[in-house]
Amino acid sequence: MSDNASTHAPAPPLPTHGSLFSDQMAAAVMAAIEKLDEGLQHEILRLLRDRLHHPEARSGQEARQLARGVTALREAADLLLDAADDAGLAAAPKLAERVYKRLRAEHPERGWPAESSIRRVLGSGSWNAALRRAYLEVDDDGDTVGLDQREFGWKEMEAAVLECCEDLRAIGIADPDPNADTYLHWASRPNVASRPGRRPLSRAPFDRFGGFELCKRVMLAGTGPPSAEEIKQHGRGRQGGARFANRRRYAYTDSDLKAALIEVTEELGHAPKTIEYTTTRQMILDRAQAEGDQFKSLPHYNLINRRYRSWDHALEDAGLAPFFPPRLDGEGRAIPMAEGRNIKISDEEILAGIRGAYEVKGKPFTMRAYNDWREEQARRDAEGRRLAGYRTIIDRYRDAPVPWKAACDEALPADWMRSE
Repeated sequence: MSDNASTHAPAPPLPTHGSLFSDQMAAAVMAAIEKLDEGLQHEILRLLRDRLHHPEARSGQEARQLARGVTALREAADLLLDAADDAGLAAAPKLAERVYKRLRAEHPERGWPAESSIRRVLGSGSWNAALRRAYLEVDDDGDTVGLDQREFGWKEMEAAVLECCEDLRAIGIADPDPNADTYLHWASRPNVASRPGRRPLSRAPFDRFGGFELCKRVMLAGTGPPSAEEIKQHGRGRQGGARFANRRRYAYTDSDLKAALIEVTEELGHAPKTIEYTTTRQMILDRAQAEGDQFKSLPHYNLINRRYRSWDHALEDAGLAPFFPPRLDGEGRAIPMAEGRNIKISDEEILAGIRGAYEVKGKPFTMRAYNDWREEQARRDAEGRRLAGYRTIIDRYRDAPVPWKAACDEALPADWMRSE
């Protein structure tokens, strides 16, 4: 594997629906690995794990910084995933910069780089660009842009736009004419961010010269920066006003959140799960934009989750039926959250999941076999069947000397541990 992080390559096309990788090379490598003998696949996994666990072994300071940054982001994202699994949440929250900063303070033993270093090394100053570089989901509630995005010169901006056009030609677009959204999407892609040099990751640098459209027109014509008169004639003030008006709002009231949940419910015909809310929200926004409504705005589900103690609390506050009604005490009263977390997955569902995994995986039946089966089910089950993570199982049987064995003893035949 090469440590060279700066290879110039045209941006690959976006992944098709259901595809595993957005990078064609990664897809080809994965296809080749799947054809290898099973034992050799495990050997490759061991070597790859060793490589990823030792970023300091990279050759060159830039490669080491890049590896340390990606490793830190991926480890932080894994911690969020584990925490969501423990809490029985349908999805983990996005790795916002403030969340990474908190996790870094809570886990000093991991030696993660500071968030400012992450932005500088991986994202040219942008936190979301750094997340894309690590192939993680971006923070939809806002980005943090550091000092490396300040005061772009005209030549840097011109070089970036012309490079974008060159990449578009490379994928078959004979006469590229990117708009601002196309350019920003291109500039944020990991294979572009890995190249030498800086590129604007927002509209702000272009606004200093009259906006992206004027800049692009002048750049493609090769006539140099626009004059003050051209900027004035192009209506910089009007464009700037539209840009700020089109920006997603940064503050939503509780009424906004409830209205969004009700709107998505009316679209679906039933109260949404988190994944349903996310996909339906995007569909509504896309439809509004296609109809000319540039001001339509709906809060991201992560914002709703942060505002409420759980997704069910948000649904109840909006007058919708929760998915997991609260546990009741002996007198039929709901147990408050403060007295113990509502059980999202019942004991019987845990046992049923273990039985289902055992029927498929057979012997030897290990926790790893259960986790593999659970991941396979999650990929196949679009309805979001509730399957307990291993941490949930361990926590539910924590009073037993060996929690996993206790759960399997209760769910499976007495001979489940015996070899065939």
